[in-house]
Amino acid sequence: MKLPLALALLTAGVAHAQITASFTRDQTQPCYNYCTAYSTDDPALSITYASLTVASSAAPTTYKLTLTANGVSYSGTATADVWYADGTNLTAGDGSEAWVSNLAWTSKTTCTHSGRGQHCSTWRYVDSGTITLP
Repeated sequence: MKLPLALALLTAGVAHAQITASFTRDQTQPCYNYCTAYSTDDPALSITYASLTVASSAAPTTYKLTLTANGVSYSGTATADVWYADGTNLTAGDGSEAWVSNLAWTSKTTCTHSGRGQHCSTWRYVDSGTITLP
């Protein structure tokens, strides 16, 4: 009787354990306007999508991160220095939260030429970071 109770309590504790892990983009996989191939240093965490866009071009520029971790989509907005140094809170549609810091990204600009001139787009590929899930 005591063993099943102890196992139930242990399982409940594990289900609510906080996960903090680093994630890194798989550089061998292509990214278009977002990336989907990441590895983490914790097998309990899976990052399957990350997109970084300009939220506001007014100084200081803010960036919106949308990231899917363990099947839940989170998003949040901060300036580049906050993303890298301090980190910020991301919120999911169901109200759950995640914390992301040490965010690093690569910017790539592509231009196309047409009869109306040149049009350029800049993409930001999330390369790495640290995430904490409650």
